[in-house]
Amino acid sequence: MNITNVLGNLCKNVEKKTSKNGVEFYTMSVADNQMGDAVIFWDIIMFNKISDKFLACLTKGSAVVVTGQVNPLRTYEKNDGTTGTAMSLTASAISFSPFKSKPEDGAAPAPAQQAAPQENMPF
Repeated sequence: MNITNVLGNLCKNVEKKTSKNGVEFYTMSVADNQMGDAVIFWDIIMFNKISDKFLACLTKGSAVVVTGQVNPLRTYEKNDGTTGTAMSLTASAISFSPFKSKPEDGAAPAPAQQAAPQENMPF
């Protein structure tokens, strides 16, 4: 069993779904760009219950850490005819990332700190 942590940003809001058997589950996609310029997109499925309040906060762009079991690679044909590979994970836990953040909706990003001009120094 391969367990991993995926650190990245949600590509869209988490979706709550119900299977034909009546089992609730959640789907999400996470963009992980920890490998430099290459971005890895993870398809995530989670069967654990997520509270409605927490679910409402899991929106596109949210920085998250997802822990779970890595599923076998899946190949597919892209629109341009080339073959792509999909990474997927069956999640056991999800939390907000302490390492990344996005500004709250409507809030301006924090201003960058600037060094004080040398001529205004009191000594």
